Amino acid sequence: MIDVSCGIIEREGKVLAARKASHKPYAGKWEFPGGKLDPFETAESALIREIFEELAIQIRIVQRLPEVVHAYPYKVVRLYPIICQWVSGEPVYTDHDKIVWLDPEQLVDLDWMEADLPILDMYLRGR
Repeated sequence: MIDVSCGIIEREGKVLAARKASHKPYAGKWEFPGGKLDPFETAESALIREIFEELAIQIRIVQRLPEVVHAYPYKVVRLYPIICQWVSGEPVYTDHDKIVWLDPEQLVDLDWMEADLPILDMYLRGR
Protein backbone atom coordinates (compact mmCIF):
# COMPACT_ATOMS: atom_id res chain seq x y z
CA MET A 1 0.00 0.00 0.00
CA ILE A 2 1.24 3.47 -0.92
CA ASP A 3 0.46 6.32 1.49
CA VAL A 4 -0.28 9.61 -0.27
CA SER A 5 -1.44 12.97 1.03
CA CYS A 6 -3.50 15.20 -1.23
CA GLY A 7 -4.55 18.80 -0.85
CA ILE A 8 -7.89 20.42 -1.42
CA ILE A 9 -6.37 23.88 -1.78
CA GLU A 10 -8.78 26.78 -1.33
CA ARG A 11 -8.15 30.36 -2.46
CA GLU A 12 -10.72 33.15 -2.38
CA GLY A 13 -13.65 30.72 -2.63
CA LYS A 14 -12.10 28.62 -5.40
CA VAL A 15 -10.42 25.19 -5.29
CA LEU A 16 -7.31 24.10 -7.18
CA ALA A 17 -7.56 21.10 -9.51
CA ALA A 18 -4.57 19.72 -11.43
CA ARG A 19 -4.55 17.62 -14.61
CA LYS A 20 -1.91 14.89 -14.92
CA ALA A 21 0.62 15.57 -17.68
CA SER A 22 0.96 13.37 -20.76
CA HIS A 23 4.18 11.75 -19.45
CA LYS A 24 2.45 10.54 -16.25
CA PRO A 25 0.28 7.46 -15.66
CA TYR A 26 -3.42 8.31 -16.04
CA ALA A 27 -2.54 11.34 -18.17
CA GLY A 28 -5.42 13.75 -18.64
CA LYS A 29 -7.15 12.82 -15.38
CA TRP A 30 -7.73 15.48 -12.75
CA GLU A 31 -6.59 15.20 -9.15
CA PHE A 32 -6.08 17.01 -5.91
CA PRO A 33 -2.29 17.46 -5.93
CA GLY A 34 0.01 15.93 -3.36
CA GLY A 35 2.40 13.03 -3.08
CA LYS A 36 3.84 10.06 -1.25
CA LEU A 37 4.72 10.21 2.41
CA ASP A 38 8.36 9.64 3.27
CA PRO A 39 9.10 7.23 6.15
CA PHE A 40 8.11 8.73 9.53
CA GLU A 41 6.53 11.77 7.83
CA THR A 42 3.05 12.97 8.76
CA ALA A 43 0.43 13.46 6.06
CA GLU A 44 0.40 17.17 6.82
CA SER A 45 4.17 17.69 6.56
CA ALA A 46 4.31 15.54 3.40
CA LEU A 47 1.58 17.65 1.82
CA ILE A 48 3.32 20.94 2.58
CA ARG A 49 6.58 19.55 1.14
CA GLU A 50 4.98 17.98 -1.95
CA ILE A 51 2.88 21.03 -2.83
CA PHE A 52 5.95 23.24 -2.65
CA GLU A 53 8.00 20.77 -4.74
CA GLU A 54 5.30 20.20 -7.37
CA LEU A 55 3.57 23.57 -7.55
CA ALA A 56 5.97 26.05 -5.86
CA ILE A 57 3.22 27.43 -3.63
CA GLN A 58 2.90 27.75 0.13
CA ILE A 59 -0.16 26.35 1.91
CA ARG A 60 -1.58 26.31 5.42
CA ILE A 61 -3.26 23.18 6.77
CA VAL A 62 -6.93 23.68 7.70
CA GLN A 63 -8.56 20.28 8.24
CA ARG A 64 -7.80 16.63 7.63
CA LEU A 65 -10.59 14.51 6.14
CA PRO A 66 -11.04 10.73 6.62
CA GLU A 67 -8.62 8.46 4.74
CA VAL A 68 -9.63 6.87 1.44
CA VAL A 69 -8.23 3.51 0.26
CA HIS A 70 -8.46 2.74 -3.44
CA ALA A 71 -7.23 -0.27 -5.41
CA TYR A 72 -5.97 0.48 -8.91
CA PRO A 73 -5.08 -2.50 -11.13
CA TYR A 74 -1.38 -2.42 -10.15
CA LYS A 75 -1.32 -0.67 -6.78
CA VAL A 76 -3.33 0.20 -3.72
CA VAL A 77 -3.21 3.77 -2.41
CA ARG A 78 -4.25 5.16 0.94
CA LEU A 79 -5.05 8.83 0.47
CA TYR A 80 -4.95 11.35 3.29
CA PRO A 81 -7.06 14.27 2.03
CA ILE A 82 -6.38 17.60 3.68
CA ILE A 83 -8.22 20.87 3.19
CA CYS A 84 -5.70 23.72 3.05
CA GLN A 85 -5.55 27.38 2.36
CA TRP A 86 -3.30 28.91 -0.30
CA VAL A 87 -0.82 31.30 1.34
CA SER A 88 1.53 32.51 -1.41
CA GLY A 89 3.03 31.82 -4.82
CA GLU A 90 1.54 31.05 -8.20
CA PRO A 91 1.36 27.39 -9.27
CA VAL A 92 3.94 26.10 -11.74
CA TYR A 93 3.55 23.07 -13.99
CA THR A 94 5.81 20.08 -13.26
CA ASP A 95 3.73 16.90 -12.89
CA HIS A 96 0.64 18.54 -14.40
CA ASP A 97 -0.16 20.10 -17.76
CA LYS A 98 -3.05 22.24 -16.55
CA ILE A 99 -4.05 23.81 -13.25
CA VAL A 100 -7.36 25.55 -12.65
CA TRP A 101 -9.06 27.36 -9.79
CA LEU A 102 -12.76 26.52 -9.85
CA ASP A 103 -15.85 27.17 -7.77
CA PRO A 104 -16.45 24.01 -5.71
CA GLU A 105 -19.62 23.09 -7.61
CA GLN A 106 -17.69 23.22 -10.93
CA LEU A 107 -15.29 20.50 -9.77
CA VAL A 108 -17.82 17.77 -10.60
CA ASP A 109 -17.47 18.58 -14.32
CA LEU A 110 -13.86 17.31 -14.46
CA ASP A 111 -12.68 13.78 -15.32
CA TRP A 112 -11.21 12.83 -11.91
CA MET A 113 -8.85 10.04 -10.88
CA GLU A 114 -11.00 7.27 -9.36
CA ALA A 115 -9.37 7.59 -5.93
CA ASP A 116 -10.17 11.30 -5.81
CA LEU A 117 -13.91 10.88 -6.44
CA PRO A 118 -14.85 9.95 -2.85
CA ILE A 119 -12.67 12.83 -1.62
CA LEU A 120 -14.48 15.25 -3.90
CA ASP A 121 -17.82 13.94 -2.65
CA MET A 122 -16.75 14.20 1.01
CA TYR A 123 -15.50 17.76 0.47
CA LEU A 124 -18.65 18.95 -1.32
CA ARG A 125 -20.97 17.34 1.25
CA GLY A 126 -19.06 19.02 4.08
CA ARG A 127 -19.41 22.54 2.71
